[in-house]
Amino acid sequence: NTPYIKGLGGTQLSYLYLGLELSNKYNVIILNKNNKGIILNNNIHFIHYNDVDEMLIYINNINPNIVIYNFINMGKILKENIKNDILLYMYEHITIYSHFKLKLKQDYYNYYDKLLFVSNNQYNEYMKYVKIDKSKVIINYNGLSPIFYHNKIDNLLENKELSIIYISNPQRGLINFLYIYPLLKEKYTNIKLNIYSSLDMYDIEDNEELEKLYEELKNIEGVTYNKTISQKDLIKELNKTLLFIYPTNMTETFCNAMIEAMSCGCYVISNNIGALKEVANPYGYFININKLDDEKPPYENFMNNDYLKELIITASNVIDKYLIKCSSLEIYLINQINFIKNKYKWNKNVLL
Repeated sequence: NTPYIKGLGGTQLSYLYLGLELSNKYNVIILNKNNKGIILNNNIHFIHYNDVDEMLIYINNINPNIVIYNFINMGKILKENIKNDILLYMYEHITIYSHFKLKLKQDYYNYYDKLLFVSNNQYNEYMKYVKIDKSKVIINYNGLSPIFYHNKIDNLLENKELSIIYISNPQRGLINFLYIYPLLKEKYTNIKLNIYSSLDMYDIEDNEELEKLYEELKNIEGVTYNKTISQKDLIKELNKTLLFIYPTNMTETFCNAMIEAMSCGCYVISNNIGALKEVANPYGYFININKLDDEKPPYENFMNNDYLKELIITASNVIDKYLIKCSSLEIYLINQINFIKNKYKWNKNVLL
């Protein structure tokens, strides 16, 4: 129930919805450190554990058919300490470049019976650096939260405001709006930028640098800043937003925030790094950024005049069509909504 109460990160959301989907066919138990005791919710048991030793005891006592795990450095511990007939699946959400040196030491070839990646791009990036048994690989796209399928949109452009929304991790490009938004504001005086972003989605306090960024953005006319919000409230905001501009400096392996925005009829403008274009294709607009062949994210030097010019021209083309309520833009966004809702259903993408 947490996504309907507060904002969560994409990996957390995906674990919950994967669990819900699997619970239609399997007995699903989630082990974690956040709850206390044993809780039954939506036909899933949540069991609290304190440390790795206790977790291993639970796994061996429960004796499941499959353990799905994604914590770095845990493959060896699990393989050597759980019963031999328990299958171990690595459900990998994040980019190879996160904890890069640790991953280079990880034995992806022997420790896991299956490797679940959330996009082809993510899988191909891992293949560059670590040895993987291709026969064990499953491409398991994330899906939309069930609540988005209850969202009905009528008169799409009539109910949109001239606005941009940012709803991802603040460390993935939010700072770039200090350059982007004033340029659009100069051209379209009524445009708004609404930010719903904070590390509180991971139960982490924002650092001093982020707090300073929030204040700097809030001081710009037309910008509103809020911490993350529940999906119930998020849908209302996405429904009235025209543009999902995501000037990310990180390699995204999927991007739940993007498909949520697309399912509510937001036009996507982002960067062609990671799996973003793969996930959205054939919709959205993705700008190629300049980066060195051996450069690792975060990419810090792409915010140049050519990049800004391409982004502003693309956004302006969409805005100009929106202002005259162009039927071709409305049809495009309606088709996008239907495409996303059909492609990213959990019951289509769970391939276990």
